[in-house]
Amino acid sequence: MLLDTKAQVGETITWIVATIIIILILIFSIFIVSFNKKTRKFELLHEKDLLVIKSLTAYLLTESPSGKIVFEQLKDRSPDELFNDFNGPLAKAIFYGFYKEDYLKIWLGAYTPKGFTKTRVNDYFGGAGVRGVSDKIQLDEDKYLLLTLTKSN
Repeated sequence: MLLDTKAQVGETITWIVATIIIILILIFSIFIVSFNKKTRKFELLHEKDLLVIKSLTAYLLTESPSGKIVFEQLKDRSPDELFNDFNGPLAKAIFYGFYKEDYLKIWLGAYTPKGFTKTRVNDYFGGAGVRGVSDKIQLDEDKYLLLTLTKSN
């Protein structure tokens, strides 16, 4: 009986020491990583709101009464007249309806590699040129759909 107790104590001490060593190695690793700027590549490469991006994706995949999805409608239209009577009010309802409290300015519109033309202003989101979180989706070779959101705080 006495021999079993010594074995249990020895094994328990071994596991306690091993656990302490593992914890010290983890703390040391975290300490090194936190001060080494080169290894901090995981830190906010692009600030994006995942829910907004999911909403944008769902918006683009919404089917209109005519049977075309919104992405195809936007792709077929000129950058100056991107929105129609279906996809314009839908976009406004989605982005203003869900995100108006979180963002001071919301803009969705067309962008071309040459820059903003008349597309800078549209009937549903006003003028572009706001800074903040954004996502750009290529509609065709020379036309992008740009969603830009400016935080209110």
